[in-house]
Amino acid sequence: MSVTEIKADRNNSVIRLLMNFPKEAGEPLAVCVRLHRESSVWKIYQVDPSLCTDLPDCKDN
Repeated sequence: MSVTEIKADRNNSVIRLLMNFPKEAGEPLAVCVRLHRESSVWKIYQVDPSLCTDLPDCKDN
């Protein structure tokens, strides 16, 4: 797996998570993960599959 930070500010972040699998397990999968910080804890509030987002930029929402 690899992670790329797309956008971040003090309390919000958008990352692209790319998961590579062995050839027999299927194609790579990329998703955009949107996080929000509550106090000192980061929480995932939305995950967009690659079919719903302009990957690799995660700029659709």
